[in-house]
Amino acid sequence: WYCFKSFPDEYDCWWGIDTLPNVNETEPSFMDFIIRNKDGVIRYWIENGAKGWRLDVADELPGVFIKEIRTALKDQDPEAVLIGEVWEDASNKVSYGALRTYLLGQELDTVMNYPFRNLVLDYMTGKISGRHFSLSTMALYQNYPKQAFFACMNLLGTHDVPRVRTILGDAPSENGLDFDERSKYRLNEYQRVLADQRQKAAVVIQMTYPGVPVVYYGDEAGMEGYTDPFNRGAFPWGHEDKSMIQWYRQWITLRNEMDALRRGEYIPFTGLKIDMDHKGREDIFGFIRIIQNNTDVFGQKAQNGLVLVLVNRSVEKEHTVRIDLGDYRIQNLKCVTEESGQYNLDGNALTVTLSPVDCAVWCDS
Repeated sequence: WYCFKSFPDEYDCWWGIDTLPNVNETEPSFMDFIIRNKDGVIRYWIENGAKGWRLDVADELPGVFIKEIRTALKDQDPEAVLIGEVWEDASNKVSYGALRTYLLGQELDTVMNYPFRNLVLDYMTGKISGRHFSLSTMALYQNYPKQAFFACMNLLGTHDVPRVRTILGDAPSENGLDFDERSKYRLNEYQRVLADQRQKAAVVIQMTYPGVPVVYYGDEAGMEGYTDPFNRGAFPWGHEDKSMIQWYRQWITLRNEMDALRRGEYIPFTGLKIDMDHKGREDIFGFIRIIQNNTDVFGQKAQNGLVLVLVNRSVEKEHTVRIDLGDYRIQNLKCVTEESGQYNLDGNALTVTLSPVDCAVWCDS
């Protein structure tokens, strides 16, 4: 299974870490041990209640190995899920000179959605415009099979990246800090307030966007930290950010209550009839999730509903947006973010003024 340079102490290992020896995944006896045997690793844990597997660093696993895992997994439990850690657009990922075929139906069910994370954080911190954000989400929507897109792990934080609050608080780049400086760094009061506002808007996007929201422990409690080991601190029992925890609960509850937020069509701002100035198009991001005719995106029966999401990422400027909703048969549109900026519904035209670093959500069901 292993490639020894000098038995038994020198061998190929992952990134030079000697406690993680590389294996030859396609060696028949290894395939038997992991996949093919009736009591192999994949089948054993599914039989004992696991509902799927996440493949770490899927780029470094041979395609044939992933395919056999999928076959064994689905044979044991057709509803079990196979998820891959892929940091880029998984539909056109090239690794080790080969175009991967993750999402063509024979390998992964879906992937970790790092492109989504990067877009949300880059938008909220002013690195990309709302229009760029909108067009980029549509590129992923069009590139991925619908089943994979609506099952993506939509994350804002993981053990491999700095804490979302640290990023959204405009903390200095960790590349310019030594280990001790990174271990001690904490946001100041201004940064904490800014991070709090931005994180709440980012969570609204995460919980209303197509896919499966995934919360990295402690993000909901306001934890800070640069990359490993500072993003892996102990949960702050007794010192949680209770306001942020309640915010997460509020949006998770809404998502669980509305079919439109789980299985509704996704229509970004670039596909809507809107009126706003140029600066607004830079700062505003928004979309609609909708189910009509009691039929979801998969052709299955579902409850009709519409959700409109608007975010203003500007730290200084409020923006007014006018949206024509005439195509969507609005019946009883209600704002579910009562503390958001001013708005007026005149027939099918919704006019909204969003304060700096603000979000607003309307539901019609």
